[in-house]
Amino acid sequence: MDEISLRILSYLAENPEATDTPEGIAQWWLLEREIRDQSAAVERALAALAEEGWLIARRHAGSPTRYRLNPERAAEIQSLLKGGS
Repeated sequence: MDEISLRILSYLAENPEATDTPEGIAQWWLLEREIRDQSAAVERALAALAEEGWLIARRHAGSPTRYRLNPERAAEIQSLLKGGS
């Protein structure tokens, strides 16, 4: 069975009364679930990039951490993205 079929069945196993159109299933069942599943991986990647100095993390009380490019590493990042060493 292919991955999409398994994801649809997984959603329906958790939400047995759900019904939707193909477009709704793609957007709400599959895309939303993918976003939720990827959130932890994105947080880990951002933390690692900040730890390595590629990004700057700003933390403010009561707000989520915000990330931005470390301008001191901008040229190095451009080189990396172009396949340089």
